[in-house]
Amino acid sequence: MTMRAALSAAGTRPDTVVDRIGELRIRTPHHPAIVDAHGTLELGRLWEAATALAARLARLPGFAPEDRIALLLPRDRSMPVAMLGSLLAGGAFLPLDPSWPADRLAFILADAGCRALVTARGMPEPDWKGPRLDIGADGGEGNDDADGAAGRPWRGPARPGPQTLAYVIYTSGSTGRPKGVLMEHGPLATLVAAVRGVLYRDGGAAYGETLTAPFVFDVVVQQIFSALSGDCSLHILPDRFRHDPEALLAYAARHRIAQINVVVSHLALLLESGLDRAAPWLRRIVTGGEALPLPLVRRLFADPALDRLELVNMYGPAENCVDSTSFVITAELARTLDRVPIGRALPGTRILILDEGGNPLPPGTTGEIALTGDALARGYLNRPDVTARAFRHLPPSGTPDGGCRLYRTGDLGRLGEDGLLEFRGRLDNQIKIAGQRVEIEEIEERLKGIDGVRDAAVLYRRRAHGGRLIAVVAAAEPPDSSRLRTAAARLLPAYMVPGAFIHAGPALPLTHNGKVDREALAAALPPEAEPGGAGNPDAGPRTVAALWAEVLGRADPNPAAGFLALGGDSIAAIRLVAGIRSRFRSDVPLEAVLANITLDALERLVEQGEGHAGLAPAPSGNDHATSSAQQRLWYLSQLPGGGPLYNVPVFRETGPLDPDRVRDTLRRLMARHAALRTALVARDGVLRQVTAEDPPFPFAVDDLSAHADPEAAAAAIAAAESRHPFDLAHAPLFRLRLLRMAADRWRFLLVLHHCQVDGWAISVLLEDFNILYGDPDAPLPDPRAYADFAHWEQTRDANADLEFWRAALSPPPPRIALPSAGVGEAGRGALARRTVAPELRRRVEELALRQAVTPAAVLLSHYAILLNRLTTQTDLCVGMGVANRPYGSFDRCVGCFVNVVPVRVRLAPEATPTDLYDQVGRQMREALSHQSLPLDVMAARFVPGGGPPFNVLFAWQSYEKVAEGRRSPVPVSVGGELERFDHSFGRAKFDLSLYAYPNGDALELVLEYDTAAVAPSHAERWLSALVDLTDRLAPAAMAGHAR
Repeated sequence: MTMRAALSAAGTRPDTVVDRIGELRIRTPHHPAIVDAHGTLELGRLWEAATALAARLARLPGFAPEDRIALLLPRDRSMPVAMLGSLLAGGAFLPLDPSWPADRLAFILADAGCRALVTARGMPEPDWKGPRLDIGADGGEGNDDADGAAGRPWRGPARPGPQTLAYVIYTSGSTGRPKGVLMEHGPLATLVAAVRGVLYRDGGAAYGETLTAPFVFDVVVQQIFSALSGDCSLHILPDRFRHDPEALLAYAARHRIAQINVVVSHLALLLESGLDRAAPWLRRIVTGGEALPLPLVRRLFADPALDRLELVNMYGPAENCVDSTSFVITAELARTLDRVPIGRALPGTRILILDEGGNPLPPGTTGEIALTGDALARGYLNRPDVTARAFRHLPPSGTPDGGCRLYRTGDLGRLGEDGLLEFRGRLDNQIKIAGQRVEIEEIEERLKGIDGVRDAAVLYRRRAHGGRLIAVVAAAEPPDSSRLRTAAARLLPAYMVPGAFIHAGPALPLTHNGKVDREALAAALPPEAEPGGAGNPDAGPRTVAALWAEVLGRADPNPAAGFLALGGDSIAAIRLVAGIRSRFRSDVPLEAVLANITLDALERLVEQGEGHAGLAPAPSGNDHATSSAQQRLWYLSQLPGGGPLYNVPVFRETGPLDPDRVRDTLRRLMARHAALRTALVARDGVLRQVTAEDPPFPFAVDDLSAHADPEAAAAAIAAAESRHPFDLAHAPLFRLRLLRMAADRWRFLLVLHHCQVDGWAISVLLEDFNILYGDPDAPLPDPRAYADFAHWEQTRDANADLEFWRAALSPPPPRIALPSAGVGEAGRGALARRTVAPELRRRVEELALRQAVTPAAVLLSHYAILLNRLTTQTDLCVGMGVANRPYGSFDRCVGCFVNVVPVRVRLAPEATPTDLYDQVGRQMREALSHQSLPLDVMAARFVPGGGPPFNVLFAWQSYEKVAEGRRSPVPVSVGGELERFDHSFGRAKFDLSLYAYPNGDALELVLEYDTAAVAPSHAERWLSALVDLTDRLAPAAMAGHAR
């Protein structure tokens, strides 16, 4: 008898997660359940939002228990709110992935018979006619298209039983179509209780865990409901953290994360990226989804800094509620292991090993792994035939398992006498990619539907880091691999798209039984490079070419072929960049690799960036040369009206604040970053940056809580502070003011001068503030001195840059004649704003990947097309803002590095958008390679009259930084949301400037214009036209590329 049956016979039932969360939200309403880009969401507030959504769902006409509710949501708190809200309504949630092809979304919505679609602004709009409910990031009400039932009474939250359906998760299907796993509340409660004793023995509110997996992975269900059940505080991170291990580790260290949950292939990347930096607070790494190699375990525990860490190897199919076994590895145990088991059964699950006839085998024998107990799924949605094959009953017998219902996993395993289970492979063609289950047959069926493909077979080649899908296709003529890859991407999720396509001729080879001869196909594949010690600089390749071959898994790759064309993906790119950094002391941007870089180009980049740690420091002392940016900003600040023009205000709403703690943190920041103690002093016609040892302390506190209108008073103080000029000759060139709005609510006003900071530097300051406010003694790496940059700029050999810009600006480019007469004073500025929805941003990014350019190049191309249509000019010179941090050692340096370089676009009448993307992408890359020549030097040398060679600007702010005129969530420990004022104070720097700010999943566009050159109505219309142009060109260009 199972535990569930025994409890039922006794007249009781196990608590569901709804029961437990309902109790906890009364006992511990302030439990910090979810942390995301919007801040912290406490359990009580989350319950309120989920209850509000449940009421809206329950009022839908005809809504009934176990109705499926599809969730298509961004990576934030809206997903846990929607999951819990679905359960409180009595329904079952079904998570969807916004990146899935439209056909897959439409199929699943129809196959599941969904009752409603819960979504949010900016999400894709799948082909589905049912009701849609929009929610905000807080779960708040949006716009419903099913409000007809708004008057139906709601009886309050449902109390589902253990056999009530809780959720549906779709997995890959061997018949060519995905299948939905039906999971009830009883197994979900069993899971959460079982992992509590393994993963959260020391959990609670202070136990931070990261969530990086896509929402459609079943492990997300465990992580979210463990957090809502009080076991941890779950940090939902944007997608980019899944592909950027350095960013993930930096976040983990900054937020003192206790537990990271990653698939095995990503664990290897964390090791290569310096896992030890998170070691002081990291207690546990949870991994699974793929076989865990013993060498990887040994490498991890070879680092003494990780001695106290636990590595937990988890195993389990979706059909047995996420996790079925666990194996905890410590440093001591790792030294004695000769294999890595997948562990012992979790409470509520039992393991059986079956022979080919489905009969139990004794311990020590290899056979098929079967699972039984209280965590089994109900079966597959609408697939009784598949359910009957996978879920069986053992024949009745005198053993405890006689007559039990079990799930046959298709995995081979061996159960030892000690109860430890070993994984021994698969019985079929199912594989795991980045922890996600994939049926080879589903990929093959999709590929066979592509025009021109007669037949297809997909092979899986294992690598040291994950593996690679290779498609072998039969076609009358050799097909274009890029066309096949594009077509496959429209039919399959990204992780299922093969990394390489090989033409086998008009037909695939067959065995004597008439089946595809996979052994012959595998034997005919080109050899792959032997895996090397990617995490060990001493054992790895000695040349860039050898590292390139190892990462791509090719013995002799074509050096003229692009990284993506050779089968590279984001994980391979991360390994390549990390390997270059560790072995050659050179920083290569990940973006450059993903732009389809060739080996030849990569070797040049490595050579340019090599040896950055050995850059000559500035002479010792507190009096140093200034940079070109400082000189330019000092000069502009001396002009009439220029005093406050380059003030940079940061205004922030916060929760409770300790002014004494803020004061102490500020003192530590001033000691850490010399820029906060530095002034610009003119002596005998020479501008110098002079750093003071103990300058005045610019800190004030105002209590506005008793004011008749605290908001108006705060706004007036902020405006006055923002417009009050600095005396640049006297440090410090910043001010911090705290405004107490109420007992538990403050405003945080920081004003700095642009000559000492740029957008990048502000983020560094805020990140450091966050860490030091939380722990004054937190270990932080020493930043490089800004004076070193100014010294490098003045002493470096700039001849190559000078020659490049001499050629680029010859003949001098014409001014862009905008066709709009403004009525304002020259130089007076105004702003227009638009938000590009996440779906359109995603299409831009997909187009960029297919064109082997950056998203910035795509948007700049569209900007050039718009300018051409407005002016009919074909020679367009646009200024482009660049970060200009030439070496990685300047990443944590506070100072003003930013520069502006020209990008000259020449439009030919016969050129297609694809041609333009190629041209702009190439010109941007060339400009970035020569970005360190100051604009003033360029203008003085090569532009008649000495002014900038452009009157129109473009800037893509791709780092998570504060940026002009926008709101941006930045993780500062005092909480709330950061707001940068529009600090242009009504002044425009150019006739027209387009700023693009990636913000979450969306893209914010800000058009700054000179009101003497552009009428406001025209600026608004132009910005709308740019968004419409992007909406039309992105899918059209992808279709053209596919052809």
